[in-house]
Amino acid sequence: MSGFTQHTTGREVVEKLHELVDGKTIVITGPSHGSIGGETVLSLAAANPKAIFLCGRSMEKIDPVIREFAGQNSQPELTFVPMDLMDLDSVRAAAAKIASQTKVVDVLFNNAGIMTTPWKTTKQGIESQFGVNHLAHFVFTARLLPLLKAASPPATIVNTASTGYQLGGIPFEDLTWDNGAKYHPWLAYASSKTANSLFTVELAKKLQPEGITAFALQPGMPDTNLASHLPQEGPASFKEAHRINTERFGGVEQDFSGDQKTVPQACSTLLAAAFDPNLKAHSGGFLRNCQPYEVMNYAQDPADAQRLWKISEQLSGERF
Repeated sequence: MSGFTQHTTGREVVEKLHELVDGKTIVITGPSHGSIGGETVLSLAAANPKAIFLCGRSMEKIDPVIREFAGQNSQPELTFVPMDLMDLDSVRAAAAKIASQTKVVDVLFNNAGIMTTPWKTTKQGIESQFGVNHLAHFVFTARLLPLLKAASPPATIVNTASTGYQLGGIPFEDLTWDNGAKYHPWLAYASSKTANSLFTVELAKKLQPEGITAFALQPGMPDTNLASHLPQEGPASFKEAHRINTERFGGVEQDFSGDQKTVPQACSTLLAAAFDPNLKAHSGGFLRNCQPYEVMNYAQDPADAQRLWKISEQLSGERF
């Protein structure tokens, strides 16, 4: 086994597995400076990937990562790709730009996300947390699939989820939250994170014949801008979400222990998922602290995974 733990940093993962990182073409969403995604990119400077495509809304937030990386390692080619996850047309354009510059993607980090934001819909009318955290990455993965299938050895897809899924499953019967009237920021966040896990279950199943692996994971909870929209009522809002979830799913024992990390530690599980050969047998599963982790049934149920897949196809118009 790799021996990676909750205390391992991303750079330590890359240093140990550098031969498996060298020469790879990597795509990552949400690599802004100071974020888990940004630190994931900077950790890769300890090896020599061929190219990294950094996808996000703001060049201003990503350029510091590119410059810091270049100061450590000038060999890999880093490319900023504009992409707004609130707009599926922008997501498709980003995938097209990547496809115009490379024939292969070895690793896809579907990492960007939003958390407990106020009620809002995407350009296509989807509740924003579900739209950004799940549906946009569903579309992005579909559009990059030919490049992922071209990879040899087979590619890996890494979906950043969260143990926050424990606050609730997906309200399949009402993804609009009664057009916002019943919207709860924490429950919507949990729904989107459950979607990350279920998407991974079905994705791994569909791509298994190609040898492509897929993982969902909890990176950890460092102090980053992701939490900038936490409800002002704070713990009270969280407790209310827990009460509602308990009514829906019964007594749910939640486990957030060990999730507090530094940003360098938080990116380690992403990098272990992408490159640790000891994890390949767990494709479709959930990782935490660089190791396999068992999630609640509703976050790994095959029937719900298929249901989510069909809904995602209907909402986006994409087919794998």
